[in-house]
Amino acid sequence: MQPFFMYPMSHQSDSEIREHCKDGNFDIQAFANEYLYSMVENAGDGIVGIAKDGTIFSWNLCAEKIFGYGKEEAIGSNINIIVPEDKREEKQQLLDKVMAKGEIVKRFETDRIMKNGEKVVINATISPIKNSAGDIVGTTEIYRTLTEEEFMRKRITQFEKLISMGKLAAEIAHQVNSPLGAVMGRIQLILKNIDKFDKEMFIKNLEQMLSSCDHIRTAIGSLLDYTRRIVTKEPIEINDIVSDSIKMMSHRLMIKSITLQKTLSDNLPCILGISGELIHVFVNIISNAIDAMENNGKLVIVTDFIRGSESVAEDLVRVTISDNGHGICEKNIKKVFTPFFTTKDVGKGTGLGLSVVKRIVKMHKGNVDVLSKENQGTSFIFSFPALNADEKQTNVLIVEDDLSMREFLRDLLDGDYHVDCAIHGGDAKKN
Repeated sequence: MQPFFMYPMSHQSDSEIREHCKDGNFDIQAFANEYLYSMVENAGDGIVGIAKDGTIFSWNLCAEKIFGYGKEEAIGSNINIIVPEDKREEKQQLLDKVMAKGEIVKRFETDRIMKNGEKVVINATISPIKNSAGDIVGTTEIYRTLTEEEFMRKRITQFEKLISMGKLAAEIAHQVNSPLGAVMGRIQLILKNIDKFDKEMFIKNLEQMLSSCDHIRTAIGSLLDYTRRIVTKEPIEINDIVSDSIKMMSHRLMIKSITLQKTLSDNLPCILGISGELIHVFVNIISNAIDAMENNGKLVIVTDFIRGSESVAEDLVRVTISDNGHGICEKNIKKVFTPFFTTKDVGKGTGLGLSVVKRIVKMHKGNVDVLSKENQGTSFIFSFPALNADEKQTNVLIVEDDLSMREFLRDLLDGDYHVDCAIHGGDAKKN
């Protein structure tokens, strides 16, 4: 019987391999190891083996292509040769998570640095390597570069969110300006009449100032909820989310003299979700409705409960937002959630708003339908799984790039919740 090295894999047919495997003298383990080595070496992703101290001991062909280091240069070097200075703390935290808990960090988007000094955006998956005793002795890192299309899609989606943030900031500015003016006016009134006001008049003015400050706090709180650093799926009241969204759009509704008809059902069960993300959904839909209507239009918002039945798989909480605007023509209804599709004039929309809306709804295991007729208006119907009374969500994910703030939030919430931390959004998605 010939030794294993006499049977080069590249020269063997499938039938020859099967015959060798039947041979009692054939070293199947060695053959499998050779196949495994070839699979790793020729994989379409960069695969790197790293010891506990950070030393690279395995470096495949694709890793050479991505980073520019040959196998001889990379093996024996520290993994930090491809980690930018500003990403080393992030890298260490991920390694600590993998090494301490044996967890796998999947498809983590970050930057790495090539031999020529240029940065490359990659998706990384980090897995623990265990010895025969089950002890973790290192990690395997799989790197996949983002295609230009993927990179641009992510950046444009972020740009769309920034546009939404700008619009929301303008709405908040309007909401804050009036009560702030009232507070300043009251202060000036008190200063002007400080010798004339009695205690009762002072209390009256202070109470009115306090009311105005509370209005400002509510407005700013809505914006903070939209951008909050603590990203957690938790039981939430859909009526609260809808009400906050309406408040954020109240100035635009007032400017166009749009009538709001709001019917929010009582005693709705909670849904499991992220408040800020759902506010983004409803603000986007309300904003589009306002754009679609002329002055003195009508916006109707209804929440209700759909009990599970033969036709409905589970209990649902439903939100319907309807307008009497120009509507959507039949041929475009199927396209409204397609990225980059928009019927707005050039410069007034990117066509990403509704695609982001659909992604968020799907992330919440929900569904969104559109009913529309041209010149008769449009309805967006959202449905989300209702939580049972005994369901609870106690997991909290903190997203914060500042270490001291991250640790403060962890200490604040630890004990009441199971707390995980992430450095940025890419890390958060993996949790």
